[in-house]
Amino acid sequence: PQSETLADFSNRAPQNEILAYARASALEQEGKIPEARSLFEKFTSSFKKDHLRANAWFRLARLSPADQQKRSLNECLKLVPSHSGALKLLHDLEKGSLRNE
Repeated sequence: PQSETLADFSNRAPQNEILAYARASALEQEGKIPEARSLFEKFTSSFKKDHLRANAWFRLARLSPADQQKRSLNECLKLVPSHSGALKLLHDLEKGSLRNE
C-alpha cells in the first residue's frame, strides 16, 4: 500500500513534514483510521510549519468523535484563521447543535 511506501521514504527523511503528512493521509484513505488519527495528533505539536500544524488539527477533527471536533477546529483556526475546511465544519457543527436544542 501507498502508506508503506511513504513510511519508508519518511523514515529516510524524518524532517520532511509534507512526506509525513502524506503518509498519514494515505493511512486514512486506506481505512486505517486509528493509525492516521494517531499521526495527525502527533503532528499537531511536532510540526514546525503553522499551516501544516493547522491542517493536522483539521484532519484530527475530521477523524474525531463529534464531541471532540470543536476543540481541534478552534486550534486549527488559531493557526490559520481563514482555513476554509475548518470554518465550514465548525459552522456545520454549530448549525447541527442549534437544531438539537
